[in-house]
Amino acid sequence: MGVRQRQTMKTDLAEPLCRHCRLFSVEEGVPVCLAFPRGIPGRILFDGFDHRRPWAGDGGVQFQSIKSGTVARAS
Repeated sequence: MGVRQRQTMKTDLAEPLCRHCRLFSVEEGVPVCLAFPRGIPGRILFDGFDHRRPWAGDGGVQFQSIKSGTVARAS
């Protein structure tokens, strides 16, 4: 099994970080947030991109933890 396959298998089982973001919602069956009001990119939602880091087109808005209400920084 290659590295890419193992990474994919790992993220397939992981819950998206988005589910723990205070900006996340589902509208008409589409996962959205303040950063992506027309739909969260699949790479963030399904492929494990850490949206505590900037993503082109996110308008400077990244993950904000439900628990703390503050922006969680990527290490």
